[in-house]
Amino acid sequence: MLSRSTGHRLLLGMGLATVVAATPSPDPSGSGSPTPDPSPTTPPPRAVLLVSATPGRAKAKPGETVPVTVRVRAQNASATGVRVTRIAASPKKAVVGGECPAPFTAAGCTLGTLAAGGRDTVLATVGVPDDLTATTPVTLSITVTAENADAGSAAATVTFAVPVKAKPLPTGTTAAPKKKKKAAPAPRPVPRPVPQPAPALPPEQSVAPPIVTTSVPLPSVQAPTVAQERTSALPQSRLRGNSAAVAQDTEFERVAGVQAAWLAALFVATLLVLTQARLGRRNSRRRVRSR
Repeated sequence: MLSRSTGHRLLLGMGLATVVAATPSPDPSGSGSPTPDPSPTTPPPRAVLLVSATPGRAKAKPGETVPVTVRVRAQNASATGVRVTRIAASPKKAVVGGECPAPFTAAGCTLGTLAAGGRDTVLATVGVPDDLTATTPVTLSITVTAENADAGSAAATVTFAVPVKAKPLPTGTTAAPKKKKKAAPAPRPVPRPVPQPAPALPPEQSVAPPIVTTSVPLPSVQAPTVAQERTSALPQSRLRGNSAAVAQDTEFERVAGVQAAWLAALFVATLLVLTQARLGRRNSRRRVRSR
């Protein structure tokens, strides 16, 4: 029978043999470099979706339908599996239609593959009920997705304006008639003065020549008579009803006639005085000679 120490030694030898058997044998070539991994591949570039929405009209009336053109464009790379996944209107009372209605599974919602720089179009419509009582702006939101691109979105706004209706008049009342403007009175015709024939002028009175005497008495000078004013037809003014100018002309002619008559009388009186003075000098000389 084996002792306990001998058994321990046998177990230790068996363990060493197992460890040696499990240890891999060294490479005979002597190269210790590991096997290299294959080179990593570069991922393809992702595409970018550019989405825009353009309404056919910016304003419309309730009950009308406005078309909206949705344009989708791929950029940087080709976009695959492009499709419209959402078209919604706010407020919810607006009605959305077109080529891609909800639940967005129609053929018009699928655009397929768009090459880099390629584009496609989807037509949508928006409207509101005709019983709308207040002007309301409606915003249409569109979302487009692709397999190799982030989702793109756009929005368009259409204002549905309610026409203003004229308020009816209360029952039993009528609209007040508009006052008519009075026409300006026509100008009254101004009567033109009828020309009258000029009266015959009286014969001018002549002054008698002075009587020369030896005593050189001053002759009596008869006061000149002013010729009767000539009355003629009043000249017609170029302006109708301009009686002030005609009166001024008549007054001027009358004053001018009086002044001319006084000047003539003054001239005759002066002439008579000078004549008498000369005759007086001659008589005085004769008297001196006769002495």
